[in-house]
Amino acid sequence: MNKYSLKELIGDYLECGAEVTADELELIRSAFRGAVDTVDGPVRFYVDLETLVLEHADTAEAIWSADADGKLKGRRGRILADLDSLDDCVNQNIVDLSALHDSRVLNRLKDAFAGSDDKRTLWIAFEKKVIEPYRRIE
Repeated sequence: MNKYSLKELIGDYLECGAEVTADELELIRSAFRGAVDTVDGPVRFYVDLETLVLEHADTAEAIWSADADGKLKGRRGRILADLDSLDDCVNQNIVDLSALHDSRVLNRLKDAFAGSDDKRTLWIAFEKKVIEPYRRIE
């Protein structure tokens, strides 16, 4: 499966509990554990919390993929963001899906997003639209 199809699959599953095959469910679970092998190479998946809170955006639109090294690259390989750093992710309002498998990291993120009303709003959306649906597949 390519990274774009997997991103859509993850988003649809989280948003509405779309029915998936056993193989698709394993791919979704893998995305929450770290890098996933796709036809595009190994990728990690992230949630852009600012997109997640938009009224007319679906969950899949808020999910991004980056190379397994956490580097989000644009055209010609230019690095747009280094998502391998927890602090950088918080500053950019992005959460690595694999954080859900590490309670220490998840608690650090929760604390980091408690700093202001705007950040809290983002975290509440993440809990509702990602963490709670994810618990269905744990």
